[in-house]
Amino acid sequence: KYFDVNYIVFGSAKGVEKFFDSFEKFINKNTKIVCIGQKCFEALSFYNLEPQNVLIAEKYNIDGIIACIEKDLKRIKND
Repeated sequence: KYFDVNYIVFGSAKGVEKFFDSFEKFINKNTKIVCIGQKCFEALSFYNLEPQNVLIAEKYNIDGIIACIEKDLKRIKND
């Protein structure tokens, strides 16, 4: 059984590690991962994720997360 979510947001590399150590097998292959910061992004590289499903917020705050998701949703709508 998979988590039925469109996006998962991570704010730290440690959060990425802890989540994936416990729940990696439950992530739907279409779930997008939004990360804040380069270290968080680098932590995701250890896991078998589709590159198009990993997004990095340009601003490292809630506004950046929202903008990142909105940009992705617009891209999906236009595809």
